Amino acid sequence: MGRDAILDEFLVVGLDGKLYVYSKNAGSSYSRYYREENLTEQEWISQVARANGREVFFSNNILRPEEESKDLSIAKYMINPYTSEPVGYVIVNVRKDMLREAFADKGGYETNCFLVVDRDGAYPLVYFQGNEEYREEVLRDYLSGETRQYVFSVYTNKLTDWDLVSVIARRELSHASNWIRVLILVVALSLAVCSLVVAVFVSKHIYKPLKTLEKTIEQVGEGSRHLTEQFDDSEIGMLGNKFKRMVNHNLELRERLLESKIREREAELYLLQEQINPH
Repeated sequence: MGRDAILDEFLVVGLDGKLYVYSKNAGSSYSRYYREENLTEQEWISQVARANGREVFFSNNILRPEEESKDLSIAKYMINPYTSEPVGYVIVNVRKDMLREAFADKGGYETNCFLVVDRDGAYPLVYFQGNEEYREEVLRDYLSGETRQYVFSVYTNKLTDWDLVSVIARRELSHASNWIRVLILVVALSLAVCSLVVAVFVSKHIYKPLKTLEKTIEQVGEGSRHLTEQFDDSEIGMLGNKFKRMVNHNLELRERLLESKIREREAELYLLQEQINPH
């Protein structure tokens, strides 16, 4: 937004209330009125003078207080820095539309509104952006402190003492909350399903082969002569198959050794019998 679209009027007023400098972008019929009127008789003069050189912000055009304007005024009591004597007043009227960029609606809610409120001003509503249908209701509820229907988020500007207010209806927040609740439920169910899948995978590929291997080891400890347990192709299954082959091979060697000893004993007995009974 360019400078010409923001600055509406610029005025310099002397201590005698006369207009010395006047500038307006598109010209104005008020110029003659300002030059003929004694501006020191207006109410804003004393408030600006009491500020003693500090900028004073007004929610409306102070030069036309009888109407609700699209402008806001910034006034300053000018003091000579060398003599500390007052020399007059500076008034700048700017378009309230300059606030539009600062309060761009990014929420996507029907009732989402932005307000700038001057509680002490003749026209409390400095600026409103949002659905005009809710304008009066929102302002009334905010000024009265009623919060059952709307939720207000407020920041008070220390320079202007104006409230910057973001508003949204509770019903829309509840709707969004319900949607978030459903989303959380869907995520929780998805996690439960994923956990079940992981549990089945762990049971099939880790826990079950481990139990089979444990059972095989117990069979060996109980003296089983031949292992028949079946293992899968997992790493634990491969380990179980190697263990089974090793145990079966050892058992087979043990049986062969036992058979060999039995045959040796039989041969010894046969020789002994021959010695006792040669015929």
